[in-house]
Amino acid sequence: MGFNPNDWYNSVKKENTLFAYKGAISSEKIGTILETVDKKLSEKNESNKLKRKFYNVLVESLQNIYHHAEPIDSQTIEFSDDKEMKESKKFGMLILNPSNVGYKVILANFIKKHKLQMLKDRVDQLNALDSEEIKALYKLVLNNHEFSNKGGGGLGIIDIVKRTESKLEIEVFPFNQEYSFCSTNINVY
Repeated sequence: MGFNPNDWYNSVKKENTLFAYKGAISSEKIGTILETVDKKLSEKNESNKLKRKFYNVLVESLQNIYHHAEPIDSQTIEFSDDKEMKESKKFGMLILNPSNVGYKVILANFIKKHKLQMLKDRVDQLNALDSEEIKALYKLVLNNHEFSNKGGGGLGIIDIVKRTESKLEIEVFPFNQEYSFCSTNINVY
């Protein structure tokens, strides 16, 4: 058998994982996830600065999945534990693992294979820039009002890199003829 997203999810989840979720990504679910993560960070007595950064990264990341993920098919729905999945068709996984200096935010979803190279190129472009260049790019995109038909101009991913001041790590796994499974790691500290 080929790549199994549930096996991947179970291997990435750690004993000390702060939060893990796999299922429908809807505007209501994003709100619930943010509330839950905020409570967990408060229980850990994390600083307000870290909580704000975390909140912004999660909002941008989950909204990227919500706005840009392709509706998934019956073959991919089976990997969800979420009863809402049949209505939403926007699927994602989120795992928040503690690291030595903060947390690793791990997001994953299915992506159509023909869109994969564009995503990789964008991440490579952002990873090649230093923090001043990221800030300049953010202002450029914001001031040029270049927005896609889904409302963004790539600002979300630029904002994540700008706020975290860290490189994005992407892993891609072949899933079927139409989709790949893509995970993105973001360090938040």
